[in-house]
Amino acid sequence: MWRMILIALLMSFVSVTANGQEQQAPASTPPQVAQAKEIHDAAIKQAQDAYHQALIAADQQYIADLDAALKDAMKNMDIDSARALDDQKKAAIAILKRDQGDLETAGSSKSIGDIAIVGPAVQEQNTSLDLKDGASVYIYGVDTGGGRSSNDLNSGSKVPIKNSQGNLCAELAVSLQPHNEFSTDCAYYCIGGLAAKGHRFLQAVYASDNQPGVSSVQIKFTLRAPVVVAVMALAAAQSAIQLDGPDQLVIDAHGPNDAGSLPLTIGHAVLQAGDYVLTERSSFVGSDTQQANRGDLMGLFVFSQTPDVLVSDSPALQLPAELATAVQKDDR
Repeated sequence: MWRMILIALLMSFVSVTANGQEQQAPASTPPQVAQAKEIHDAAIKQAQDAYHQALIAADQQYIADLDAALKDAMKNMDIDSARALDDQKKAAIAILKRDQGDLETAGSSKSIGDIAIVGPAVQEQNTSLDLKDGASVYIYGVDTGGGRSSNDLNSGSKVPIKNSQGNLCAELAVSLQPHNEFSTDCAYYCIGGLAAKGHRFLQAVYASDNQPGVSSVQIKFTLRAPVVVAVMALAAAQSAIQLDGPDQLVIDAHGPNDAGSLPLTIGHAVLQAGDYVLTERSSFVGSDTQQANRGDLMGLFVFSQTPDVLVSDSPALQLPAELATAVQKDDR
């Protein structure tokens, strides 16, 4: 009897205590804690991003070195070495794709909502590029010294420019394929690209100048809604690029910007509705004797969830027919 009364009293006490705890207001978090946590999380993310970007850069350099050695082996008719090098290159490409996947998983993709730009990359002295599978669209750029002939990228809807010598010196392409390549007789060249997904609509415009001594191109544009934009700038027969634009613009991948290299720069920004100006300035490091071979080309790519968000007087970059059809279907 007493045991039952004691149990009942204990249960009543526990119930009252629990109710009292539920009614107590949770302790407020001082603003200094939230601020310190935000700084901490940003530092961790920056370190993670830097680590993954360094891995990808090392992978890309390894592939470029293997590709150069493979070409030498083929020229020398060393079939055994060529096969071994080709096997190593394929394995290195697989590792690159894995590391690019880790970069995306780590949250380093450039995004707003479901829109994400993944794996921006620039490879010096390489004529092919593999981007991450599974994206909605792939954007490529090619930059050459412009002194000799080059062929177009083999995939995508393209915007090529020829310099005053009549040689293809820079090109942009929008493709649905994660691999692209070109060929060139130039001594210096590079290829770059990025993948994008999560968007419903893509609009693209470009600016170009193929006059001898060119050193700048510009795009003025208006946005009607929040978007993610990507920028790709190329400067044939030059060695340095500077991009001036919105404060939100972040450079994701670029060439070394020094003598003996070709500049190709990729950036992104998350922008709100408003008016913007984007300017590419190019220059040559060292003795500039190739002004007749110059050509500047810059593309602006706007990814959005609503149609017709981009307004610009710059010429539109034509999209692949399959992508344009998909956009039209979404718009109906």
